[in-house]
Amino acid sequence: MIFDTHTHLNVEEFSGREAEEIALAAEMGVTRMNIVGFDKPTIERALELVEEYDQLYATIGWHPTEAGTYTREVENY
Repeated sequence: MIFDTHTHLNVEEFSGREAEEIALAAEMGVTRMNIVGFDKPTIERALELVEEYDQLYATIGWHPTEAGTYTREVENY
């Protein structure tokens, strides 16, 4: 089993291609992937993806470069 601990399938560049990328990773032996959310849109998408795919997990946080967009609302995730 290979667990990719840091992926960004939740960014716009992969939108609509997530299943294809997950399948490609599986062909290479990757059986689990961690999706990292670093701002509101990527956190929301990471949480959506883990609901859709059993082999995905999410880690969420707020990247320092996005500090200006942080609100207390985020703590509800």
